[in-house]
Amino acid sequence: MAAPGRCSEWQMLTCTGGGDFGMELYIVAHYQILAHAAAVKCIERSTRWFLEPITNGDYPGSMRAIVGSRLPKFTKEQSLIVKGLFDFLGLTYYTSSYVKYAPHSNSPPSYLTDALVNQTTERDGVPIGPQGRCEGEGYFAWSLLDNFEWGSSYTVRFGINYVDYQNGLKRIPKRSAYWFKSFLKKY
Repeated sequence: MAAPGRCSEWQMLTCTGGGDFGMELYIVAHYQILAHAAAVKCIERSTRWFLEPITNGDYPGSMRAIVGSRLPKFTKEQSLIVKGLFDFLGLTYYTSSYVKYAPHSNSPPSYLTDALVNQTTERDGVPIGPQGRCEGEGYFAWSLLDNFEWGSSYTVRFGINYVDYQNGLKRIPKRSAYWFKSFLKKY
């Protein structure tokens, strides 16, 4: 847990950065615990709040405590209906985020503030990962066709085939469709 090159003089080690070995380790551990707590809250909001109803039949206690009367309640019958209501469960991670615990907000209560964290993909103006990208190989076609996106309706087009909504929903392959076809033939 100690930072490289940091130690106290009394240790008589060859550290170049100075430091206070009697205190710094506890400071590092303290902030690691806080960072972990913020990450858990963020993950809880984005996954557990929506997975527990279908796995256990009710929202988690943390969600019920934070959201309070704004959260609808399952009846016993509804709980039995939704519990176990899945054949397959897959998780998609869209991006990485930095999170910081934010217990109080001046904003009105909403889904965006209920997780009690501030979330960002940048630190000091620098995106996560080299040039804001992660190292990796592969390709994932987001969607075969332009489709409805929850946050943007039909205004964004992620499909590899363009859908002309004005002319009978005609499908027009984009360059990515031709690339993907070539990619699939190759492998």
